[in-house]
Amino acid sequence: MNENETTVSKQEKGSPEQSAAAADVQERLRSLDEREAALDLRERQARMRAKLRGRELPEELAECLDLSSDEQADRTLETLSAAFQDAVTRKVKARLGAEPPRAASAAQDALAAVRRAMGLK
Repeated sequence: MNENETTVSKQEKGSPEQSAAAADVQERLRSLDEREAALDLRERQARMRAKLRGRELPEELAECLDLSSDEQADRTLETLSAAFQDAVTRKVKARLGAEPPRAASAAQDALAAVRRAMGLK
């Protein structure tokens, strides 16, 4: 029981007007708690969408995350990200029939081969 609820419960022992005021205060506190929880959820969703964009993953995956806490959201983001990347890699391998090309090393190797063929260093 928090400080406000203790004050409200002490006030409930008084007159009917005080009881009505106390009930109103409790209702306001409950409403504020609900609004705060909704705001936290929206903020967490926005952060997760930004992290998904940063990892070049679809923002729609944010709907699959457990947003009950920041720690849980981060854990599910890591799990989902790894699973998504694994699924994409498997699909690319199936389509290509081999490992997907590595962009940086393959390009450098090809460039080096062309330079050697031309007699350049």
